[in-house]
Amino acid sequence: TVSSNLIFNELCGEGDAVYIFSGHDSFIDDLDGIDPDPVDSAIVTLDTNSGVHVYMIDNLAVGNYTLAFTCSAEDDEPAVDDVLVFLGGTFNVTVEAGVVTVQPIE
Repeated sequence: TVSSNLIFNELCGEGDAVYIFSGHDSFIDDLDGIDPDPVDSAIVTLDTNSGVHVYMIDNLAVGNYTLAFTCSAEDDEPAVDDVLVFLGGTFNVTVEAGVVTVQPIE
């Protein structure tokens, strides 16, 4: 889940997404072809049944990752060094084989 306080923050533009970076405590940056680039990302959507904003990332390899929420993903043009707004800090997660990892972003 992603906190509504982050989704509706006055600094936000368009494009709520969670970016995933390899390793714990990774430097957070946009997708621009220059390390570190996110290894994956997930669009944040509203679950109309619960009224909660959610994200899901499938098929990550076993390992350590850093997650970060941006509310300006639509401004992220590949191969261009963009300035994105990241809110809520970063979150270290460890993905294990056969286990669903849950990381709320608040």
